[in-house]
Amino acid sequence: MRPKIRRVRAWPVPQRAPQSGMALLYALFAVVLILILGLAFMQTTAIESLVNTHSVQQLQATDASEYGLARARAMGYSQHGFWYAMTYNGNPLTWATSASYGGHSICTLFSSQPVPSIPLATYKVVIEDLSGFVSLSGQYRIHSYGTVGNCTRHLSVDATALTFGSFGWLTNSENGVWFRTGDSLGGLIWTNGQFNITGNPVFNGPVYQAGASSLHYMNGGPPNDNPTFAKGIEYSPQVQPLNISSVMSGNNITAVATAANQSGGILLPSNSNGYSLTFNSGGTFTIYQLDSSGDQVSPALYNNQAVSTTNGAFYFQSPVKVSGTLAGSVTIATSSGNDIDIVGNLVYSSFPAPIATTFSSGFNPSVLTDKCALISGGNVVVYPATWSTTLTKPKTGSSYYAYSTSWSNAGTNMYITATVASVTGSFKNQYYTSSPQKTLNVYGGIAQSTRGAIGTTGGAGFLKNYIYDTRFSASPPPFLLQASLGDQFTNWVNWGIN
Repeated sequence: MRPKIRRVRAWPVPQRAPQSGMALLYALFAVVLILILGLAFMQTTAIESLVNTHSVQQLQATDASEYGLARARAMGYSQHGFWYAMTYNGNPLTWATSASYGGHSICTLFSSQPVPSIPLATYKVVIEDLSGFVSLSGQYRIHSYGTVGNCTRHLSVDATALTFGSFGWLTNSENGVWFRTGDSLGGLIWTNGQFNITGNPVFNGPVYQAGASSLHYMNGGPPNDNPTFAKGIEYSPQVQPLNISSVMSGNNITAVATAANQSGGILLPSNSNGYSLTFNSGGTFTIYQLDSSGDQVSPALYNNQAVSTTNGAFYFQSPVKVSGTLAGSVTIATSSGNDIDIVGNLVYSSFPAPIATTFSSGFNPSVLTDKCALISGGNVVVYPATWSTTLTKPKTGSSYYAYSTSWSNAGTNMYITATVASVTGSFKNQYYTSSPQKTLNVYGGIAQSTRGAIGTTGGAGFLKNYIYDTRFSASPPPFLLQASLGDQFTNWVNWGIN
């Protein structure tokens, strides 16, 4: 019998090579994916780093541009001169027109200067004259460019320069006249001379004395002479003299004369006897010509004309007597050698009543809507009197009526609301040696070449109560900006950044 043959079924042998290939494929895919993710992460990190770096550079560039503006301002304060006459490292600044700045004249004040504490940061400062190139225009735009790496930031600021309206008190010489007990003045207080002190006067604003390193005391100083400097005092040599004639020069007067010669302006020719100008409480004014006796000659040259029609300019080529209640904004000027006499009170219609209480208690100047400047080519003379007129008989041989004047030196308080400048002379009291006249109250400012006397240390004449009109540092009466210092900026406005 033949043996059975047992058949065994053969199963397929596993194919190892294909399985190893798949694993390798998976591994390669995983590696590529990791590489892609790694590269993406690295790219994202790099982008974030670049973004962060750019953001930091933008902030640093802005800081650099702000530093440039601070340097420009500090330079102006330290030199106390015109931008047009200032120097840097001993070299005068140069100006040239630039198409990039609208054809205005510019001066590159600083260029590629490093910024302390910010590595690789630099700044550049350009001064632009917004009036094109009008010497002493007083209107500037200061540009500062801060750069860090490839990032540059530009800051600009508009600056109104200093005028005599920026001062509460300004003199080239104190002329031996004293501040005494009972005197008070405020605002920016400056003399190129030396202050004379007796007793306890009060200075409510920052005080600068360029003519001496100490005060001149009558009684040896404290405790006999003990002035109050509420906001401090700085002396020569740290304080250098201001060019006073540039602050209150003939340029101011010329600007008023030019405006007065235009439509509506009041320009009166030379008359040896002068004129009288009275502001009426209803917003009008009256002008008379005077005769050799100082009498008003009728009819009036202008009778109850609206102040609003004058373009704000009154220019007299002769002396003029001024008084009354002003409603409006005006500047009154006289030609060289001609005085402005303040004959009685000269006050704003918008000044809060009662005026005596307002002067003593203070108020918010934003309520005022009127402004006045007096710019004399001679002196500004205060008459502690009431300017009154009485109709008299016609003069012999003339068809005109004459109004005689009467003066009363009765010892009453007097009030002036204006900023006052005597270009070559003084602000003074005609009767400073007369019996006590109480207090001369001025709300505005006083600038004079040589200080004049208002009272005496013996008690005659006026005590002084001078309060600065803070509006005038940034927004003075008409035409004052035509003769401005560019060294101190009193109104930094219109910040722009790009």
